Amino acid sequence: MLPESVESDGDAPIRPLLVLGTLTAVFTFFGSLDSITSFASLAFISIFGAISYLALRERKDVKTALIPALGTLGAAATVVALLWHLYTTKIGTFWTVIGISVAVLVVELLYFQGAEIRRGVEQFLS
Repeated sequence: MLPESVESDGDAPIRPLLVLGTLTAVFTFFGSLDSITSFASLAFISIFGAISYLALRERKDVKTALIPALGTLGAAATVVALLWHLYTTKIGTFWTVIGISVAVLVVELLYFQGAEIRRGVEQFLS
């Protein structure tokens, strides 16, 4: 179905690349550059905050807590400020970013917790 140049020889993850490429095209077609960059900023800040929190939680000494604590608090404040800015000045972009974020979280939950969710639904329905 695909040209030989993009078929997998077992080493390259072709399916994820095609899925990501398709999602990128959809986001580019339906979203604005502002919403895409705002979501990317939110994702970067959230990941930075999560890593800072992990470093704070896993520290070995109280003396090493200052920098990760500042990173965690700064990231949290930045997320709030970014969302507030989008909500008050660019409401369309705000809702697009929220929608993309919810979609990403749902896909992530289904990917990592899919079997557990299916078991829970089956137990609920039976």
